[in-house]
Amino acid sequence: MNKHLITLLSIILAFNSIEAKPKLESIFDKPETFIKILLNQRDINGHRVISEDSLNQLLVEYKSNKDSTNIFFCHLALSSVNAEIDKAEMLHQIIKAYSFIPHNAKARLLPYLKLTEATSYYRLGKYNAVLEKTSDLQTIFKQQKRGDLLIITKLYTSLCLVLLNKNETEFSTGNIYDEINALTTIDEEAKALLTLHAININGIIMLVQNKLQEARALFREGIEKASELNERKLLIGFHGNLSNIYLLNNDYDVAIRYAMLDFNYSKKEDDKRSMFGLAGIIAESYFMLGKLDSTNKYVDLIIKLSPHSSEPYFIRHNQNFVYDFYQKTGKTKKLADISKYFDQIQDSLAHVRTEQDYDILRSQIELEDAQSKIDQLKKINHLEYLKNQASQKYNVALTVGIVIVLLFVLFIYKNLSVQKKQNLLLEKKSAKIKNQNEELQAQQEDIMNQANRILELNTLLEQEVDERTKELIHKNKKLSEYAFYNSHNIRGPLARILGLIHLWEFGNIRLDEKEAVLSEIQASAKELDEMVKTVNRMLE
Repeated sequence: MNKHLITLLSIILAFNSIEAKPKLESIFDKPETFIKILLNQRDINGHRVISEDSLNQLLVEYKSNKDSTNIFFCHLALSSVNAEIDKAEMLHQIIKAYSFIPHNAKARLLPYLKLTEATSYYRLGKYNAVLEKTSDLQTIFKQQKRGDLLIITKLYTSLCLVLLNKNETEFSTGNIYDEINALTTIDEEAKALLTLHAININGIIMLVQNKLQEARALFREGIEKASELNERKLLIGFHGNLSNIYLLNNDYDVAIRYAMLDFNYSKKEDDKRSMFGLAGIIAESYFMLGKLDSTNKYVDLIIKLSPHSSEPYFIRHNQNFVYDFYQKTGKTKKLADISKYFDQIQDSLAHVRTEQDYDILRSQIELEDAQSKIDQLKKINHLEYLKNQASQKYNVALTVGIVIVLLFVLFIYKNLSVQKKQNLLLEKKSAKIKNQNEELQAQQEDIMNQANRILELNTLLEQEVDERTKELIHKNKKLSEYAFYNSHNIRGPLARILGLIHLWEFGNIRLDEKEAVLSEIQASAKELDEMVKTVNRMLE
């Protein structure tokens, strides 16, 4: 009995001691966060939604806890983080994610992995592989009602169809912006990011189809929106795409200026794939401007970066330019050497891709074999469990009985303790309520005294108001009388005085008449004085 009790208590203590660990799964379960990680969102300072360092730290922790679901999500996120820098590591992380996908969550998590794999194939220039993956994902995301992920698959499908010179219109992106605005499963920031990528991909489609005006309008719109979102990576990318348009329009100075913005940022991020394509635009623009030294510098850079590119369009374009440059500058020996060099690179890329595809396929097959073995082991374990079940019933029943008794005793003891505490609390509350009642009674008496005092003050105030009112009425009456007297009596003599003075100053009167005028002024002044005295008596 003691042995079972000790085991039970040990399990309880161990469970309570487990600390809460960060779960990447909970982050990925938010649709907008998965979009931001998949599309490698960065802020104006170049920081990602989840940094590579933090992912590697989480990966160590999850592996120590054997948390396969979150290990899967770590490898999935690391694949997107490495998409622009290390293509081999990008695929390596996808293969690892296949190895850790939990069997019981395979149906839910596999579409995440396939979409990440499809975007990786796009970055490798394997457009047919992208179409193969997105074709399966279209049906899955429709069934899951994941409109956000369905839009991403449509964008990549449309772009790859154009890059492969296919004329299918099934996945036209003409109304893609309306579809994004209609989404209800993601927040406004994720919608804006998705719109930005739709603008970028549609702009590239227009560029490939040589619809330069439409492409330029889209890239300029993208620059405006990327600036609003502080999405520096895409902002710089739009500048790079614009440089290609200006090159095709023979505006070489502007092409160099825009390409340099993207090139310097890609150099800072060690994104050799982007640097390779941009070096071609810069070199060709310098060549067309007749600046051969600068052209030589970037031609050498094209050759140096060529093993890091995996996109056939840029490899073919830059290769043709380098051939043309060496022919026009008479460097026949370099032309022969570079032809062999590019042939070796293409053979090497083809070999690497085949080997990488084989690794992925082998990983998937090994995963299925391992899963099959796990299923067999589960069946064997289930049989063993059924065999041991009968012998374990007694021990289980005994343990359960002991636990029930202990819980019952604990329950009774706890109830008694609680009841005692409640009685003490009730007594304290009763005493407190009695004190409060006495305080309330004293407060009521104070309030009554104050009310009586206020009543007395109101009575005195009313009396004072009546007296003041009578006094104001009397004064108003005097003022009315004064106003009447002023308008009818005072104005008369005053007007006569003013008129006589005016006549004295400006009139042409004789000397004998001036005495008469002065006499009239004196008489009017005396009359005015009598009027003023009368007014003073009226106002007293």
